[in-house]
Amino acid sequence: EKRVAFIHHPSRFDNAGEVRVVGVDGSGGRALGPRFETCTGLAWNSRTGDVWFTATSDSVYSTSLWAASPRGTAKRIYSFPDVLTLQDASGSDCLLVGGSEDTRLLVRGVTAPLLPSRAG
Repeated sequence: EKRVAFIHHPSRFDNAGEVRVVGVDGSGGRALGPRFETCTGLAWNSRTGDVWFTATSDSVYSTSLWAASPRGTAKRIYSFPDVLTLQDASGSDCLLVGGSEDTRLLVRGVTAPLLPSRAG
């Protein structure tokens, strides 16, 4: 089954939103977790099959990296001490996140428990 993941922002005037998936034929659309105060940056994690994204649920001054499973369970993976946006995630355990001041942070070699392993 081929799916598309995206962040749904119900309002054009803020960054509140939720991660959703839908089949490429438009069927089976659903949310993969709760609605967040801010929800930005999205990437598939090819190693785990999860959809990764950055979002804020409790403080607009920090951001957390979240992973949402295809079953719809979202869990916090890591909290950053600043407002950052996920730019990309690779299967080789690298994350690229960017800040509001055009800063970039490459996180390499992230290992468990930060990265969940794929059940095989």
